[in-house]
Amino acid sequence: MTPSNERAIIFGAGTRGRDALAAIAASGPVIGFADNDPNQQQTTVLGHPVFAPSALSSLEFDVVYLASGQVGRIRRQLTDLGIDPSRIRLVAGLEDQPMVPGPEVAPPQNSLDQYLNKGYHDIAGWLYMPAVEATLMLADIQRAHLAPGPLCEIGVWEGRYLSLLSFLPETPQRVLAIDPLYHGGDRDAQLARLQHNIATYARRPDLVTLLQRDSKEVTPDAILAILGAKCQFVSVDGDHTMEGALHDLQIAEAITAEGGIVSLDDIPNFSCPGVTEAIMRHALDESSQLAPFLLVANKLFLTQKSYCEVYRREVTARAGAGAAGDWGKKVLAHYQRMKALNVPVRFLGQELLVAA
Repeated sequence: MTPSNERAIIFGAGTRGRDALAAIAASGPVIGFADNDPNQQQTTVLGHPVFAPSALSSLEFDVVYLASGQVGRIRRQLTDLGIDPSRIRLVAGLEDQPMVPGPEVAPPQNSLDQYLNKGYHDIAGWLYMPAVEATLMLADIQRAHLAPGPLCEIGVWEGRYLSLLSFLPETPQRVLAIDPLYHGGDRDAQLARLQHNIATYARRPDLVTLLQRDSKEVTPDAILAILGAKCQFVSVDGDHTMEGALHDLQIAEAITAEGGIVSLDDIPNFSCPGVTEAIMRHALDESSQLAPFLLVANKLFLTQKSYCEVYRREVTARAGAGAAGDWGKKVLAHYQRMKALNVPVRFLGQELLVAA
């Protein structure tokens, strides 16, 4: 090996990987190990962290050194994760093997029940159960109006809402998480918790990409290049200043599919009034097509103006049938009470359903 200062991941935390560490470290920094063994993951080997393979999409590295006898299988696994074959190398003593087609190995998949019964409670964050229930119901309504599509969240903290979003499409889809991860004090610890939560509770951890950048440095085109299509659902929960939230709303509108939904967090939250100002400024832009239709537990749900009535009608119908839980009863009661008082409940030019 010649010194190149390349940042490396060693795939295989066993004896072969440990033996290769010194030689690889002589060529550049070793970020850590990756291993398919769950008992190895979230541990350290010779002072280096051991990651689940699904975490590689969120790490910054240049090359992966294979340190396992299952060269062909792991090379195929890495290419399935989107790692270019030119970045995959072998440690000394291993011979390359062709990526012969073998029996398909189903990627790791977690369940919605696991998230609802455990993940929702274990993952740190500010998310109320009525918002969870409303999000799941809106996704069910979506299935009649648009094909399954990717998802995106701007501002993910430790992945509490992000993990839920991964279950919204009828079939597993790509998920993009955008967060600079500089609000938690210990960035490395926050990153480790986020990666653990994604691996443990997201529907398909291998389909989640973490972009560790400020959203102001990201363009809609860059997001669509990663996801490959416009989004079924976008969550905006990042910068809570007016300028930051307005920028994120502009991104959300550009990447949301027709009939897709954008959720805006912290409406109303008077500790960060900039978010409310941002949605008002965004709505006043004549080119904007996003409009609100539902407010539940601090989350404002928006879609294109042409779809607002579709969602309002479905929400009120399900609430009237008792299929929307306690939050649906509150939506219906508030709607009927304000109608009896002849006081229209409107926000930004649209009738708004409110769980009051």
